[in-house]
Amino acid sequence: MRRVLICAVMVLGSVGCSSDAPTSTPAPPTTERPADTTTSIGAAPTSTGGIGGVDERTVVIDGTGGTTAATYAQAVSTGPHPAFVLIAGSGPTDRDGNNPLVPGRIDNLRSLAAQLAEAGISSVRFDKIGVGETPLNGDPTAIDFTDYVQQARDVLAWLREQPGVDPARVGIIGHSEGGLVALDVAATDAVGVVGLFAPPGGRYLDLIGEQLRTQVSAAALDAYELAVRELRADGRLTTPITDPILSQLFAAESLAFLVDADRRDPLELAASLPDRAAVVLACAELDVQVPCESLGSLRTALGSALVDDVVVADANHVFRITDGTGDLSTYGDESLPHATEPGDAVVAVVGSR
Repeated sequence: MRRVLICAVMVLGSVGCSSDAPTSTPAPPTTERPADTTTSIGAAPTSTGGIGGVDERTVVIDGTGGTTAATYAQAVSTGPHPAFVLIAGSGPTDRDGNNPLVPGRIDNLRSLAAQLAEAGISSVRFDKIGVGETPLNGDPTAIDFTDYVQQARDVLAWLREQPGVDPARVGIIGHSEGGLVALDVAATDAVGVVGLFAPPGGRYLDLIGEQLRTQVSAAALDAYELAVRELRADGRLTTPITDPILSQLFAAESLAFLVDADRRDPLELAASLPDRAAVVLACAELDVQVPCESLGSLRTALGSALVDDVVVADANHVFRITDGTGDLSTYGDESLPHATEPGDAVVAVVGSR
């Protein structure tokens, strides 16, 4: 159970993920600006659906929030194209969906980008702040959720300006924590289609508390609930944390982020989406981190904006089709195919608008 808990914190917080102990400090990012290059990728080895070669460019995006390293995947058909920003989950997860704390290559966003391009939809996916080739751009203890939202807005603005992209048909897709970022952006930005792939269905600290409830001692749970009350009162911890798991959860590198993220209620954001927004919600039956049943309130809050509700059978949190288990060990198993249903649903909604 400890393994599940720690990986859940990776998705719902910024602590990291491992089978032994969480970490709040990702590998130091490089500050070198990547060259603007063009590459060609075929289908990811684990993808399905016969996706062909896709032209990609590594780009550097300068925005108000700093510099972001990204990959732009060009649709294979003639433009102008619809296009999407793809947002990774939490922890040191890079633009392709890979995490150095998870063995193997996850590549769920890389596979999704190829699937969209084959269907005539361009996309840009990016390294989050302090991950991969994107620098921290400041004090890591001061970086909060607002900084990640601003980064996504910068990338969205860049995408709208690209030749061959139809700015009126630009959307956003977020996986896991990225779904909360996507909701925050879409609540105030006129994106047409929003993809929420295994997003959190409640406030950050509430969700982590639910995960802790069956996996830590009663004393540790009491300490967690006290810490949440203190953080929600004035954003500070006044009672010392002695439990080792809670100490790492509330480490200095994560505290500002957790407090700021917890201020976002995905239900309120969902209910405030502009009228033109069309949402594709996707969950996986074997997801041990964001179970499908945890998204009921989010479904209700989305109301008429929810145009497709995809439940993928036999899939784990990163939408890999498995043999009956959604355990962390399956995330980077490159012999397992990625499910295409979430991407297919997005393609269908784009085609209907």
